[in-house]
Amino acid sequence: MQPTGVQNVKKGTTAVDAVRMVNGRTRLKGYILSGEGTTNNGYAKFYNGTGNGDPLLLEAFLGAYSYLQGNALVNIPGNGILFDSGIYVEMTADVVLCVSIIFQGGAAA
Repeated sequence: MQPTGVQNVKKGTTAVDAVRMVNGRTRLKGYILSGEGTTNNGYAKFYNGTGNGDPLLLEAFLGAYSYLQGNALVNIPGNGILFDSGIYVEMTADVVLCVSIIFQGGAAA
């Protein structure tokens, strides 16, 4: 099966931004992190649910790409990562410019 959706979230004005990206049962098939910071500590955390109190299923670091203002594209092999309660993403807004996800199932929030 092919991925059924792409969802983007861009940085806001706070030090850490967070948003619900997908509602319902879904599989994360890949993601793109775009950096714009001057440090190497950019990250995105992917939670199974509606907030950062829910189970953390994936923590992705942008590393040197943060500093170089580059992108990191990661394809998740096989069936991807199952999020049975939706995908909630938290990112360092002062370092990560944008998070894009490729998902199968669920519905864009």
